[in-house]
Amino acid sequence: MILADRILFLFVKRIMRAWIHKKFTSPLLAFIQKGASVSSLSWALALGVVLGLFPIPGTTTLLCLLVALIGGYNVGVMQLVNYLIYPLQLILILPLMALGSSILGLEMNLFSLSAMMDLFQDDFWKALSALWIFQLAGIFAWAIFVLPVSLLLYYVFKLLIKQIAPSS
Repeated sequence: MILADRILFLFVKRIMRAWIHKKFTSPLLAFIQKGASVSSLSWALALGVVLGLFPIPGTTTLLCLLVALIGGYNVGVMQLVNYLIYPLQLILILPLMALGSSILGLEMNLFSLSAMMDLFQDDFWKALSALWIFQLAGIFAWAIFVLPVSLLLYYVFKLLIKQIAPSS
């Protein structure tokens, strides 16, 4: 049984490696061969991740588009990363709201589903107001991490791209 598990693991690993090469490595190499710099691609990837984690769903596509157009980064790369990071954005919304609320000293009594539902049933406008304040707290927490995480990801992506690019 252990041998069968090992064979299955190696098979899945090989398939995943081929899929990653087809979906990510090859397109990145194609962008480099078309003249995109390693630095520009690294920034597009890093900013796609960081902007994709902005704690208000539905705004990241526009944010990535604006930053790509203003900064001259590859729109397709940024949007692809933005879409791939979407599940992580959803996972991090409440923790960012909680962190921001904690930093700003806001009372965190809305962070259970039942409490939110009760508040929306009792007073819809008060619930929206409270949720908006917590959204702003989440944006505040996100803003604290934007610069250091962007720089870290830029250097990580730059190293990775240099490793996969033949000579750039």
